[in-house]
Amino acid sequence: MTGSPLIHRVPYYSQWESAALVPEFITGTRAAADDPLWPKSGADTREEYAFWAPRMSGVGLTRTMATPVLTPGGFTTGP
Repeated sequence: MTGSPLIHRVPYYSQWESAALVPEFITGTRAAADDPLWPKSGADTREEYAFWAPRMSGVGLTRTMATPVLTPGGFTTGP
């Protein structure tokens, strides 16, 4: 193989609002209800957010896959 590798920016959308805290949510060291950004989710309460956040991985994936962008250099994905 010759030349430079082709690198694409791929967006990351988490099912939790605080993407930086995902490892803590997954390991259980932090409850979803303690996500400081939960109000951005649209949930009415912390409890509603805590119920739905772990069930929303498909939404995060859909957002990731639905953000293709054509750039002057070719096709890439990302905001």
